[in-house]
Amino acid sequence: MKLRDYLDHDRLLLVACQDCNAKTPLDPAHFALRFGANTSVEDLAPGIVCPVCGSADIKLGAHSPMERQAERNTTPADTTGVSP
Repeated sequence: MKLRDYLDHDRLLLVACQDCNAKTPLDPAHFALRFGANTSVEDLAPGIVCPVCGSADIKLGAHSPMERQAERNTTPADTTGVSP
């Protein structure tokens, strides 16, 4: 997957640390400006370390704040007037 794909779909890079278990979202625009939007995300991994503990043992994934917000805004079926 390329940085352009992350930018086009409003996704963030998710740095998942294998040592401290931290999950930190990073803006792909920073990397696109530095390396180009057609850069593969897999090519970035060797140069990224965990922002929390500094470990190089990380996995990169995608994170979408917009999708997560939409999930939170969905309400369950209306149960008013229903007896327990």
